[in-house]
Amino acid sequence: MDALLAVEQEFEKALISGNTAALNGILHDDLQMITPIGSVMTKQDLLGLMDAGILRFEGLDPHEITARDLGSAGVVTGKAHMRASMGEQKFEARTRYTHVYEKQGAAWRMLIAQGTQIAEQ
Repeated sequence: MDALLAVEQEFEKALISGNTAALNGILHDDLQMITPIGSVMTKQDLLGLMDAGILRFEGLDPHEITARDLGSAGVVTGKAHMRASMGEQKFEARTRYTHVYEKQGAAWRMLIAQGTQIAEQ
């Protein structure tokens, strides 16, 4: 489980720093990322937008993180306060998320990422 949490932290750091080379190694080639607004992004979509400087992550602030190592798969859930920009438009969202990883050899690769926006109370 420590390795799963470590790769989750590497993912968060790579998003914030814009390190698409690191993300390329963390993300599964068949990644499906379901955004808080319901759109679906592939690995190529995400890395392309970040490489072009269009999508930038400024903060995530993950908390309430739990991880489950199921052998060949792993699941990480948590909450985050995401701050980012798409082009000139800044946005932020408080989300509850689920990340599903597949174990490939000794490495965990993120296969599914899904975020649900938490309604303000």
